[in-house]
Amino acid sequence: MSASNWPLGLSSCGSQGMERAVFQGYAQAGIRYMEVSLDAYRYAALNLDAPKSYAQEAGVRLWSIHLPFNREFYNIAHLDSSRRAACLLEYCRLLEKASKAGISVAVVHPSSEPIDGAERALAMRQAKQSLRALAQAADGLGLVVAVENLPRTCLGRDAAEMLELLDADRRLMSCFDTNHLLTQSLEDYLQALAGRIATLHVSDYDFVDEKHVLPGEGKIAWPSLLAKLRQIGYEGPFLYELGLGSTSHIRRPKPLRYEDFAANYAALLRGQIPAPQGDVLF
Repeated sequence: MSASNWPLGLSSCGSQGMERAVFQGYAQAGIRYMEVSLDAYRYAALNLDAPKSYAQEAGVRLWSIHLPFNREFYNIAHLDSSRRAACLLEYCRLLEKASKAGISVAVVHPSSEPIDGAERALAMRQAKQSLRALAQAADGLGLVVAVENLPRTCLGRDAAEMLELLDADRRLMSCFDTNHLLTQSLEDYLQALAGRIATLHVSDYDFVDEKHVLPGEGKIAWPSLLAKLRQIGYEGPFLYELGLGSTSHIRRPKPLRYEDFAANYAALLRGQIPAPQGDVLF
């Protein structure tokens, strides 16, 4: 990989599928990297043996796993230390499975929400303690933990908070979600995090709240953003993270195909703003 030719990637969050046909579809569309991302309840029974085999057959790399998240259990900043410990135990079990499947990166949310002002400092301490433990466990298994920037009252909502989280352990990296920043420009954030970004979650939005629509369906200035990614030397995959069908933010005439992501990315690389693939509702 180089900073001018990122391989195309796609999260499994949209299809929730990891059957052989999914990997064949990825390969046919030129998508070479997958992030394993499922509904939280599906991780307890996660088995990556078959997906690993299908990926190898198709020439697709199982690149990352998005660790599950919710407020009460999968929350590394939980103020109840016993619940936080149980979450970490489950995360370590998933890291072992990911390692055996050849996955390189584990994406983790630094918190849930809402977090009020009085609890923010304690939540940050809890998150950093958890991240130190995760970094240690992942390092022993050959993975890197990538902390995702989050919106609203979550931890990691701007560069200063993300750098504080990463300060918990020098081995920590970050996952840059392009549609989560609400108080800072994307370019300024990237400049501050240069050298600490391991992977991306690519989608578009309106700078008001996350929308998870295709590039070109929101307001991001993509030529500027891609130029900044090149400038800071980002070398991971260009990995999309959004659903395939209609949502409360977009009405699609038909679900997105894997080829639609390839066409969208090709337009971005040409310096174009891709045309929307549906009716934008914001």
